[in-house]
Amino acid sequence: MMRRGRLSGACLLLWAISTTGHAQQSSERQLMYELMDRLEQLEQEVRQLRGRMEVYQYKLDEANQADNRRYQDTDRRLQALEGGAPSAGAQAQPSGAVVSQSSLPVPLVTPPSTGGGDPQREYDQAFAQLRDGAFDDAVVSFSVFLQRYPDNSLSGNAQYWLGEAHYVNRDFEAAKSAFQAVLDSYPTSAKVPDAKLKLGFTLAELKQTDAARRVLQEVRSQYPDSNAARLADRRLSEL
Repeated sequence: MMRRGRLSGACLLLWAISTTGHAQQSSERQLMYELMDRLEQLEQEVRQLRGRMEVYQYKLDEANQADNRRYQDTDRRLQALEGGAPSAGAQAQPSGAVVSQSSLPVPLVTPPSTGGGDPQREYDQAFAQLRDGAFDDAVVSFSVFLQRYPDNSLSGNAQYWLGEAHYVNRDFEAAKSAFQAVLDSYPTSAKVPDAKLKLGFTLAELKQTDAARRVLQEVRSQYPDSNAARLADRRLSEL
């Protein structure tokens, strides 16, 4: 009887150990399944985040390309005009005289005797003249704007476009002074990289090759990821 009791107790112990082992294994398997499920969820979230990043990168690239196209289109149009020599009528005029490039006479812009003007409207009018090819009128309008509003938020842009108007008219000395004025008087303007670029172009036109090369190299090093840097690099290869 005692021997039978011992056997029975041993069987119960083995059964208990076996049951405990199965329960532990089941718990471990459940934990493993939960971990695998969580890992799969994390992988899915990573894929979703990666997809969003790709979409954002695509949109950013599109925006950058659109900006590049707009800049290059404007630059091409201005460079196409820069290639032409001044007209015979313009050459016959004494220095300081202003001749409209339109077929009909356009009244000169003169500063009003009293204040109270609208800087944005006057800037827009000057820029419209530049855009429409009335470069002599644009020179006068931007000059008047800068006289009236030297510290306006638009003044840096006006100074830059004054330089562009001179450059297209092939008045390179005036263009040089205008672009340099952007750097000296409006150092925080968004137009500084472009002004420095065009200053380099102007120096090249004036046959001041060493100075042009130095300025264009500064554009490339100071604004390495800009359109101005890419155009400076291209021009440097031509010097």
